[in-house]
Amino acid sequence: MCFSFGYGESYADFAYSDFKVTEKEDGDFEITVTVTNIGDETGNEYQGKEVVEVYLQKPYTDYDIEHGVEKAAAELVGYGKTDTLYPQSKALDGQMNSQEIKITVPRELLKSYDSNYAKTYILEDGNYYFAIGNGAHDAVNNILAYQSENAESGVDVDVTKMTAPGSAKYAAEVMVVYDQEEFAVSVKDAGSKLAKSTYLNAEGEYAEITNALDNADLNKYIGEGTITYVSRNDWEGTMPQAAVIIEADAVIDGLKNSDAVTEDPDAVMPSYGKNNGLTLAMLRGSDYNDESWEELLDQMSFGEQSNLITNGYYSTKSISSVSLPSTNASDGPTGIGTSIGGLAFPSEGIWASSFNDDLVERLGEVFALEALANGKTNVYAPGVNIHRMAFGGRSHEYFSEDPFLTGMIASKEISGLQSNGVVATVKHFAFNDEEDQRAGISVWLNEQEAREIMLAAFQYALAPEEGNAGSVMNSFNRAGTVWVGAHESLMDIMRNEWGFNGFCITDMAVGPAAEYMTYINGIPAGTNLFLGSGDETTLSEYQNSPTFSQKMRESSHRILYTIANYSAEMNGISSDTKIEVKAEWWRTLMITAAYVLGALSIIFIALYICSIIYVYKKDKIKT
Repeated sequence: MCFSFGYGESYADFAYSDFKVTEKEDGDFEITVTVTNIGDETGNEYQGKEVVEVYLQKPYTDYDIEHGVEKAAAELVGYGKTDTLYPQSKALDGQMNSQEIKITVPRELLKSYDSNYAKTYILEDGNYYFAIGNGAHDAVNNILAYQSENAESGVDVDVTKMTAPGSAKYAAEVMVVYDQEEFAVSVKDAGSKLAKSTYLNAEGEYAEITNALDNADLNKYIGEGTITYVSRNDWEGTMPQAAVIIEADAVIDGLKNSDAVTEDPDAVMPSYGKNNGLTLAMLRGSDYNDESWEELLDQMSFGEQSNLITNGYYSTKSISSVSLPSTNASDGPTGIGTSIGGLAFPSEGIWASSFNDDLVERLGEVFALEALANGKTNVYAPGVNIHRMAFGGRSHEYFSEDPFLTGMIASKEISGLQSNGVVATVKHFAFNDEEDQRAGISVWLNEQEAREIMLAAFQYALAPEEGNAGSVMNSFNRAGTVWVGAHESLMDIMRNEWGFNGFCITDMAVGPAAEYMTYINGIPAGTNLFLGSGDETTLSEYQNSPTFSQKMRESSHRILYTIANYSAEMNGISSDTKIEVKAEWWRTLMITAAYVLGALSIIFIALYICSIIYVYKKDKIKT
């Protein structure tokens, strides 16, 4: 039997009453409802908790049809969970039979992305409907019932679309006036439930939001009409009938890597090796843009930055010039591989199904303690990609098919992890759809899908006002023809619109992936750490490039900032602590062996040449 998204059952029976939607002064909406355990009436006299799910239906307008803006019949925009509620006859002193739940839905969740005309977020005129229900279908049924009972004369509501009888008392209508400008720039609002950027550009302005992923949309990359997107305006006529074949010549140039640094004429070589008397611990708690970071970065050498950026195989390396301690990481997202018995938590989908923010935050705290017990201060978790199909190879590592639920639950896990000093590395940014043949695969999508579905959970997880994760891992795939770690516009969404200041690490940058997950393409675009085994000489060929050197400095800044402010590795380190880097014994052994083998090779070559000369002279004497 199939159930709609959000559907759930309980041993206990509950009833809702006093449902109300109120528009607040700041434009957000407050939904209130009273939940009561009615076990005495039904005979199911069990205690339990109930999830209240809030869904939104946006108006689907002529503008949307003309410009290809798609709208869901209902989308999750809020939820709350009661405490344990008891049947009235079973409730003891202090135990509740009913509870009022209040859920705030930010005005921002009413917006839609128009990738074809306005090329930004828009808020349209019209009637917006809020409803509560046991899953998306139940909410739609309630909305249809409300529309039917409150329809103006002559307006026909198609109640045949109901999957079951609805209840108009669990839905409400609000009127919204069109505003194209309100969400066209990032907005600072720390009280928002939806992540909003605090990022300011060099001119002190908020980042403009506009199309950044046209090169991942086949209709914009190759030409209008290349593919037909499914539309609710014409389900039958737009449903795919066969695979779309794209000629290789149309995309081959885009798949090529850069082979040289594109120099910025205004870039200047950074300073190296200065003695400014700073240590990383001195900047703990400093704002990312604090000028002291520049003085600290001036103390590092080019080789130290190279080693830090390229040698990120489940770790970050210690740097003596700034007293940076090394850190160790573990893969995730549901457990630490070196735990006793290799035990792990259940899959993330089960966590999300609980709709229990408090429980997931506590899980994050315990997860962090397990990591610390195993010497790890960074975990590659949580995974926040979207469940698109049952065949997704990583579906067990991701929370849900819904970006709002994914983002909210992920933010709680991140909070729990980082409260105990374990850096959360959110993965896989972005559009990771499959595991088989994933290295370098091109993912094509339009910008509305990208922003409203595929990227939304990352926004919740990474933005400072929400999850505030310390780092993010990018994926093996490409957006269109460009590897996501080298897709500057995609990375700018994360940095400039959401205000993410942590570092971005690659997935495993070895084997076939290393052919396109390259330093020269990734670092300038905003990838900061490579999950590989580089060293102080790995980036030497770029040592005379001011542009590339500045990007290395920026990457170092992000790594240092994250470790200073989020990692338990800094515990016990004072501003006077000096960290000396000792050569790893295996690296010293390998270098020594290389020198010995090199010397022996020279000796053997010399002896071989001498033997040839000796034989030649001997033969000449005989003749």
